[in-house]
Amino acid sequence: MSTAGRRRPEEAGAGQALATGPKLLLADESLGGLDDTEMDQAADMLRKIRDELGITIIWVEHIMGVLIARG
Repeated sequence: MSTAGRRRPEEAGAGQALATGPKLLLADESLGGLDDTEMDQAADMLRKIRDELGITIIWVEHIMGVLIARG
């Protein structure tokens, strides 16, 4: 199973957490093990959560290009 495939249950858990109406989300190394396309998709999802739901995100990530270049 691919890394992305193993992350599906994690994404489902994130959906359940969002359903509780949080004001803060911690994304700790959420892009680890993903390829470039998957990283872009995950980063876009986090930005959408921030922008559309107004949830503050603390995003801990060592892949700085995703944080800086794609803001």
